[in-house]
Amino acid sequence: FIDQCILFWCKLFGVKKGNHLWGRIVADEVQFEASMLRRLRTSAKRFEKYRLEMREYRDKFVAHLDSEPVMHIPRLALAKRSIEFYFEYLNKHEVQPGDLAGIVNTVTNFKRGYGQCRTEAASVYRARSRQK
Repeated sequence: FIDQCILFWCKLFGVKKGNHLWGRIVADEVQFEASMLRRLRTSAKRFEKYRLEMREYRDKFVAHLDSEPVMHIPRLALAKRSIEFYFEYLNKHEVQPGDLAGIVNTVTNFKRGYGQCRTEAASVYRARSRQK
């Protein structure tokens, strides 16, 4: 679950020239970034440090499984909040009526879905832990 979260977060925020980077989606990159940093109550420098931590974990333990002796799993609170902001921003500034028909279209529903996935993942993890 954590690994998938980090993989998908890195698609949106981790690779500056990636095909799915937020900057390729939003019309006003400057407004988006400034608004996001304000919402996250962080600076561009701290967000960049976090981005590099997420990338390092992804590169060394998720995507390539290097032979590093110690794994430093990043905290996901900032990733979660940045994804929530991204989702909300797209809904307010980028999508047209009907673009999101049939999928989650409010931040409340997005958070509810996240909670359901988290509960399900915890249940699966507990069940597998008992089997060992």
